[in-house]
Amino acid sequence: FSQKKSKKGVKKKDSISEVINIVTSYTPTISDAFKVKKSPKIIVSENTKKKKLSYAIFSAPFQHLMLPFLHPSIYPNYMLTPLAHYLKKPKASTDSDVKLSLALKENTAENGKSFVFELPLNSTFVFKDKVYRKGNKRKTRIECLQLATKRMYLFSQNAEVIFKEDQITS
Repeated sequence: FSQKKSKKGVKKKDSISEVINIVTSYTPTISDAFKVKKSPKIIVSENTKKKKLSYAIFSAPFQHLMLPFLHPSIYPNYMLTPLAHYLKKPKASTDSDVKLSLALKENTAENGKSFVFELPLNSTFVFKDKVYRKGNKRKTRIECLQLATKRMYLFSQNAEVIFKEDQITS
């Protein structure tokens, strides 16, 4: 720490400067973050590029586990075909396989309800106390317009809804 004083008419004295090293532990805190004035430059090379993640779900153990159970004495006949088809390439959820999901529900909806795929195009239905209009089918889901908000939602084909027969629009 050194200090120099300069006044007019006063001679400068020889100043003494000394370096003092203070050694102590430093634990950074969030409040220290503002002290960084510029961001570091990051040079991206082949070694630092993000590598593509590849993975595989090993369905073979699951298939081998389920194969002995794929028998008419265990499952009803109407369920064997969708279950065998599902086991060829299992999905993460049984409900994502539309045919298997329908077979597990025994091809019937709850009393007083219908499946969305059974409803005519542009028909209205109630789902969780909200009114929707059925639209076009995409690959596996059906576009449905919520009438109150005019927002489009995608419904599973096997969603169980209450059909409002008196309100079919063209």
